[in-house]
Amino acid sequence: LARAYREQGKTEIARFLVGLQVPGMRWPRGRPAPSGAWNEGALVRHRENLYRGVIVEADVEPEPLSTDPAPWYRVLIDGKGAVLRVSERVLVADDSRRPVDHPLVPFFFSRFIHDRYERNAQPWPTV
Repeated sequence: LARAYREQGKTEIARFLVGLQVPGMRWPRGRPAPSGAWNEGALVRHRENLYRGVIVEADVEPEPLSTDPAPWYRVLIDGKGAVLRVSERVLVADDSRRPVDHPLVPFFFSRFIHDRYERNAQPWPTV
């Protein structure tokens, strides 16, 4: 994630993220969940909080301290510059047909076409 911000010219954020790293720790790599309803590049909206975003990838690891067995997704949040892990249970389709405003969109996606993003080969960064 730090590398993604550095490539976007946001070096202060990148340095902050590097400072949070724990030596030798690796975050689990995501892969599409077998029962997942959402594909990478799909536009989604949180059914309760109403923020919108784009799915970067499915995350098969359960959320710590949660009893929710549903698949979780990494979502770039529109207009916020935030990345959240969101349960499939609270996501609905976003029908706005508008691109997502997030600095990491060009890092993970090659283009916006037919109301969805086309995912590139850039993997989710490991710490």
